[in-house]
Amino acid sequence: MDTKDTRDARGMGHMKERIFRRGGHGSHESAENEQQAAPSKFKPEPRAAADDANSSAIIVPCPNCKEPLYVKELENNLHVCPKCGAHLRLNARQRLTYTVDEGSFAEWDTNIHPTDPLGFAIGNDRYDAKLDASRKKTAESEAMITGRGTINGEPVVIAIADFTFMGATMGSVYGEKLTRAAERAIRERLPLVTFNASGGARMQEGLFSLMQMAKTTAAVARLGDAGLPHIAVLTDPCYGGVTASYATVADVLLAEPGARIGFAGKTLIEQNMRQKLPDDVQTAEFQLKHGMIDEVVHRRDLRQTLGTLLALYGTPRTMIAPLSGGDTLESTPTPDEIAIPVLSAAHA
Repeated sequence: MDTKDTRDARGMGHMKERIFRRGGHGSHESAENEQQAAPSKFKPEPRAAADDANSSAIIVPCPNCKEPLYVKELENNLHVCPKCGAHLRLNARQRLTYTVDEGSFAEWDTNIHPTDPLGFAIGNDRYDAKLDASRKKTAESEAMITGRGTINGEPVVIAIADFTFMGATMGSVYGEKLTRAAERAIRERLPLVTFNASGGARMQEGLFSLMQMAKTTAAVARLGDAGLPHIAVLTDPCYGGVTASYATVADVLLAEPGARIGFAGKTLIEQNMRQKLPDDVQTAEFQLKHGMIDEVVHRRDLRQTLGTLLALYGTPRTMIAPLSGGDTLESTPTPDEIAIPVLSAAHA
């Protein structure tokens, strides 16, 4: 029998069904659907092809202004967007092409390669497999390239981080190559120029990775003790253990326009502080304004700026040796007197 109570119950059931379908207030089902449908707040956006140095596209959008750009036009403009001036990322070989004199670069330490000392894996995601994938993607053996060359005729030791190789995270071989470059710069009495971009320490190597912060900082400190300059160029992005170690203890700190520079990411800081940070925080311009770097240099002017700095500071400073009677004698120590090797170990 269809009583009033059963009719009311059936009507209430129909009403709940309609509310759930519409996603009305108080519906747990609709809340769950909205939560699943909404994009994650902290999920990074995929990089545009224009910001991928290894892309084979012909026309790509600028990652900043979204304007379509011919790749050839970008290459002719040093991978700087002609519409908005955004500095797109470069891989290490492109950076070499735009920076050193043609035919002058001789690469060092190509025979050392990273291994998997901890057998690191998360599920089926193994570190050695990531290394193999990065080697195939970039045709590089590691995220750090070092060697000797000239910039506007000035001899220099150069070290370049390649962000396309595992985000240029600093592992044991990365640190070893940089340390060897600094030691050889001391022996050959040459200045050191580093191009730095990194996501931080390579945590798949655990303590081996974290120790590179101390090792590389000690190496460039000995470079300073030898009277030789270290000029660091910070490029987008430069974070974590690289920013917290050798990259920011240079004699001269330059950065490209718009480069993001910091230790922890902006979102993480906002979560911990529960405060909204300025929109331009951690940009090169923000760091310059607050005295963290010396100059923001456009990519088209970078080579000339480096050449000028090397001409001014590249010649080793003389050491003053006191003599009896209060006189002094200017003398330059021999490489053997200076170049005490920094303890280092790499997985060959």
